[in-house]
Amino acid sequence: MFLRYEANVLRIDVDGVHQRDIIAQIGNRYDIHALVQTDITTTEQRTKLDVLDDALFLVCKLIFRDIGRTGHTVIEQISFYFKENLLITFQETPKDLFDSIKNRIRQGKGRIRRSKIDYLFYSLVDVIVDHYMDVLDTMGTKVESIDNQLMKTLKRDTLESIYDMKRDMLYLRAIISPLKEIIIKLQKEEETQIMQESTNIYLKDLFDHVVQVNDSIDTYREMLASFIDFYMMLNSNAMNEVVKTLTIISTIFIPLTFISGVYGMNFANMPELTYKYGYYIVLTVMASLAMFMLACFKRKRWF
Repeated sequence: MFLRYEANVLRIDVDGVHQRDIIAQIGNRYDIHALVQTDITTTEQRTKLDVLDDALFLVCKLIFRDIGRTGHTVIEQISFYFKENLLITFQETPKDLFDSIKNRIRQGKGRIRRSKIDYLFYSLVDVIVDHYMDVLDTMGTKVESIDNQLMKTLKRDTLESIYDMKRDMLYLRAIISPLKEIIIKLQKEEETQIMQESTNIYLKDLFDHVVQVNDSIDTYREMLASFIDFYMMLNSNAMNEVVKTLTIISTIFIPLTFISGVYGMNFANMPELTYKYGYYIVLTVMASLAMFMLACFKRKRWF
């Protein structure tokens, strides 16, 4: 998709970075270095900013919820190559995340129509960061759901969900955290003169949003870590309750087993064995002893 919004400003949106022949054609047409083309087609790149002789190259991740299909969180790579009056974006698959900006350009609304290419670049990155915040809001809801579930029932599935969420948070932090240094670098960028001083105030606002996203990730990570500790504590308490119950039962049967053992020795000279009511007396003593011990345990609040 080619979108020209002023006579001397051109934005190119390329969908499908695995089509190396198209990437090579665009690279030859706009003098994109071969190493940059390789970074574009390699979708496992880390988030980074490269300052070239007359251009800037940014690689970051698109993170959004696929509401129309599975509802899961989708992570894809997006690359920006821009120089004076030219901005090229490379996406893995066609997405409508930037439709609002495209409509503003077509309709000639807002500052984006009057500004240079650096403001358009800022606007696109701002949309990406906004989607980061939307995804984190959704994950925050899941964290609250896990919190409520922990207070009700103790299931192994809950622990697996906590570990999955914690792993996702670590991955998101690795993706988003470098953006702070990248934005600072853009504010101080003087070699190419692409970023105008008038755009710095918007970059500062973008920096605040990235800091907010990172703070949210750190908060959720701490909450998930505390959930794991809480789960282990509940699991330990449940195990202690089981051990306590078994201990009480074993303690009750110790004197009963002793009495049974005494009268099971089968010595010839044991007068109680021939007594008419001996069996009933022993049963009564054993039952009374068990009730007495249960009453003592209850009084001590052991159960």
